[in-house]
Amino acid sequence: DMEDWRNGKCEAKTVLALLKSLENFVKLEADLLAAHEDYSMYDALKLLEKKHETNPNFEKTLKGNGENSYCRSYISELFSGIYLKEMKVYADWISAKIKADDHSPWERPEDFDVKEKAIQDEFYKTPLKKLAPDHAKAFKDLPSTLKKLDSESEKIVGKKAYQAECETDITRNKKLIFLFFSEVQFLQKLLLVLSIGVWAAFAMLKIADLKPVLLPARSDFPTGKEP
Repeated sequence: DMEDWRNGKCEAKTVLALLKSLENFVKLEADLLAAHEDYSMYDALKLLEKKHETNPNFEKTLKGNGENSYCRSYISELFSGIYLKEMKVYADWISAKIKADDHSPWERPEDFDVKEKAIQDEFYKTPLKKLAPDHAKAFKDLPSTLKKLDSESEKIVGKKAYQAECETDITRNKKLIFLFFSEVQFLQKLLLVLSIGVWAAFAMLKIADLKPVLLPARSDFPTGKEP
């Protein structure tokens, strides 16, 4: 879709509208997870401290285990401390490039590493307690959050953010469906020809009164000389 704009196949406003929906979706995901303590790293830490004595620096270890690139997942504090900020950096870059009418290839900016490191450093310096979500408020807002998620997902997956100038998935699907049924019609014809051939072969066998030759039963073999 970003390539469609870069190659002049889609207007800037359609890509920016979709980008905005993606930003909203990430924020709503954070609101959804905040509704229950199971998704909170801070709640997990407090529960562990109730069960067993922990090292004073264990919070940093817990953050490191959740934030590293191969373990990132649906954790409330990662949304507020990492994901939302990284999404903003990404969205700002795309918006700036489009608004500047820069149609050069999409390549990761060199300053992304610096900005990523700054976000991570801030996350590790900020206490989990400060990043922890307000469960009561999030739970109260849950019906509204779910409705908004449904709306934004329709804009993203359903391509409602796209205008007529962009070829939609529906158009592509119609082409695929046409090709599919063309193949089905060909297979139907092929199966019909094969069925006629099989029927003709059995008819010829019947006419010639050919019967299959059966092997004798095991009891027909001489005792002690069974193959």
